Amino acid sequence: MNDHHKDRYDANGNGLTSLSLGNLTVDYGNLVSNTMHNIFWTIHRGLILISSRDTFIFHVYNPATREKFVLPMCPSLARRVRGLSKPRYCTIINLSDYILSSQCNIRVISFNKELGGGRVVAEVFSSSKDQWSESEFCLKKAVCLAHWSLFGAVFLDNTLFFITSKSYVVGVKFRSGEQVSSAYSLRIPKRVLEGRGMLHGSQGCLYFCYSMLPGLWIWKHNGSSLDAQGWIPQLVFEEPGISLCQLPVAEECLRQFVANNKHIAPIAFHPEAPVVFIYVAPSLFAFNLMNDTVEMIAEIKGIDLVVGAAYMYYPCFASLDCLKHKN
Repeated sequence: MNDHHKDRYDANGNGLTSLSLGNLTVDYGNLVSNTMHNIFWTIHRGLILISSRDTFIFHVYNPATREKFVLPMCPSLARRVRGLSKPRYCTIINLSDYILSSQCNIRVISFNKELGGGRVVAEVFSSSKDQWSESEFCLKKAVCLAHWSLFGAVFLDNTLFFITSKSYVVGVKFRSGEQVSSAYSLRIPKRVLEGRGMLHGSQGCLYFCYSMLPGLWIWKHNGSSLDAQGWIPQLVFEEPGISLCQLPVAEECLRQFVANNKHIAPIAFHPEAPVVFIYVAPSLFAFNLMNDTVEMIAEIKGIDLVVGAAYMYYPCFASLDCLKHKN
């Protein structure tokens, strides 16, 4: 972001409607900003998932191309008449190359945990098949009863990872794209408070970030262990400046932030490099965990990001047009 960065808010006070980045204007439109009638679920690689509060029909919106795609009703809703609760945990996965692909390839995943006995129904819409599919899996009761959050879900190796409020990361592995083949839970690092922290994916690896003033902790999972020991420290900065990783440049930079009473908020990982983007108002920094370099890459003027509501936006120029004629 540079001096051309501007935010526009709608007249009704419903929130951010567009974002101008140089010559590119990302228009979120009334579909997203009208929170009285629509539920904003999540955003993944430039595509936004919304559903109607009245009908619970899903919409996929692409701000970069200003296209909208309305999904057919998912099976659990189609079977119900009235009084049926809405899908409680939903996310979208953009499988297309958001720079090189001309057409979008998406999956929308919805979980329903109301069956009891630790059973969960997964409903997956595939744009390539233009239909929903259903499958069931089981989790231990403590994990199943916990509050789930799919807003920051990570999709790696055909597995969807997300955090629960009971100190777990849930991994749901899909077979042939739509059917669940297995599900398991990973203990999050012991230092982390229940339900806190954020997951990230980079270079095919799963990362966990946690910040609490004045500390910052970043772990990478070893890909096998199910207990808390499976998380390998990548960057650990604790009061009074104790660093457990050999990153002196990063440590000194963090020490200066803490000395100036700045809150440290990791926002996202670079998908193809061990680089974590950290917001320290009003600037965004890139920390390279491999070669120990720190670079200030943007200054966000006139707005203070809300920690937990901030995300990195990657414009997707692949079209939704190929999906529309199937409705």
